[in-house]
Amino acid sequence: MPTPDLARTRLRPTTLRRSFVWVCAISSPALAAGPTTEVELLQAYAESDLARSDLDAARAQSRSNRTVPTLFENPALTVAHEEARGPAGATTDVIGGEVTVDLGLSGLAYRGAGRAAKLSGEQRVALTWLDGACELRRRAVSAWATETLADAHRRTADRVRTLSENLASRADAGDASGYARDRLALEAAAIWLDADTATGDADAERARLEAWIGRPVEQVALSPLPPLPALEDLRVELDAHPEQIALRHEVDAAKGTLGAAQRAALPDLTLSAASRWDALPDSTVASQGFEVGGALELPLFDWSRSSVRAAQAGHATAEADLRRRQADQLAEVQGAWHRVAALSSDLAMPSPEAVWQGALQRFDAGETSLEALLQTAAGVQSGEVARIERERRLRLAHLDLSCSVGSFAVPELQTVLEESRP
Repeated sequence: MPTPDLARTRLRPTTLRRSFVWVCAISSPALAAGPTTEVELLQAYAESDLARSDLDAARAQSRSNRTVPTLFENPALTVAHEEARGPAGATTDVIGGEVTVDLGLSGLAYRGAGRAAKLSGEQRVALTWLDGACELRRRAVSAWATETLADAHRRTADRVRTLSENLASRADAGDASGYARDRLALEAAAIWLDADTATGDADAERARLEAWIGRPVEQVALSPLPPLPALEDLRVELDAHPEQIALRHEVDAAKGTLGAAQRAALPDLTLSAASRWDALPDSTVASQGFEVGGALELPLFDWSRSSVRAAQAGHATAEADLRRRQADQLAEVQGAWHRVAALSSDLAMPSPEAVWQGALQRFDAGETSLEALLQTAAGVQSGEVARIERERRLRLAHLDLSCSVGSFAVPELQTVLEESRP
């Protein structure tokens, strides 16, 4: 049967591990003593290999999506030799070239589409940076919440451990029953299991955060929560979201591509010019001359119809994507705003420690039972957990609101976001 000594033994590995981390934090300059703020985390992420690789991939994808503008097709070099087989036997050598001109000037439209695609790609790169920054802040909130929950579990475990030690001493002196001592020892073992599990979860979440930024983190300090802005102001700010701007540029690019496809339906003009040398069979000197010519395409078969229809479909799809994302992002902003408003209500909660001390005094005075005291310990912990969970949900709702709008409401974080924006 577990005893209070066993409960104390369960504390030692965690205590030794934390002592070792604390000593390393003092002796090693790589580990910053004290908590790491969200601003420092965001700055570290901006300098990390992970962020750089994501941005490089986004830039490469942006370059691959750009339309290459062109006004002319590649010129052609022509070389010809003519030799008559008749009585005259004259020969002609020709060296020249030809070029095809798009009379519809579709290349100009493609050039405009390429510029729009480039602007869209730049916004897509900025969107990649914004998404990474939002995910980092979510991981920071998760690391803070798991560590705070672990602290709450450890406080409960410490309360029950202290009570178990006191009850064991009273049982040894004959002032308490052995059953109550053993019953409490069993409860203490279960509570310490929850505390150790919560500590492991906090360490694992902190390790995931460290992997993202490539630096050690001892503790996370979150920024103060900003006030809730007016919903109408957020709807206006939504137009400046990188994804909204990118989608508008993509509509322009699709429109330019459609115009280019329609212009390409006009016939092409091929121009040619060449130098020629004509000579008779008995002459050693050739007469130099030139020749020019042109060819106009006859659009007897409308081969461009399929490309025009494909461009029309692309333009319609781009406009539909823009409207759909506008509606979705507006819904995301409104949903996050209402969650923040609902979770921002101030709930007055008594001090958990004061409630526990009051229950402990009643138990010492014989006014309540051990079972009631353990229920109070569980209730105190549930209250602390509910407070932490409410704070976590509120912060995530604020973060969802900021990420849906495309800017951080905390000025210091917005400054880092803008200065590190590619």
